[in-house]
Amino acid sequence: MPNDWLNDDGAKFVTPEILYASQLFWELPNLEILTPPPEALLAMKVLAMRIDRNHPDKSDIIFLMRHLQIFDTDTIMRLVNKYLPSFAKDITDDHRDFLTLFEKEAREQ
Repeated sequence: MPNDWLNDDGAKFVTPEILYASQLFWELPNLEILTPPPEALLAMKVLAMRIDRNHPDKSDIIFLMRHLQIFDTDTIMRLVNKYLPSFAKDITDDHRDFLTLFEKEAREQ
């Protein structure tokens, strides 16, 4: 396979904390596929979230909040700090405000 077959833009978000918590899904002689825990996926989605109420990741964030039964911003911020500690500083007050709005929607199911 060519070296550029996979986009590396997201690679910086695969932290040692996420790798350590991930489980082996599939293994071939030259390839391992790992799955991160849903808590890490939620943290990554929050970090990737653009400040737009209709952002495409909104439905994923709400799905993960419901799946994990996490309905408060402080708990989500702890997940960001746990799995993406070097990026936690990039979370703004706007991120928190949108998460607060998402909390209400996530509870409505």
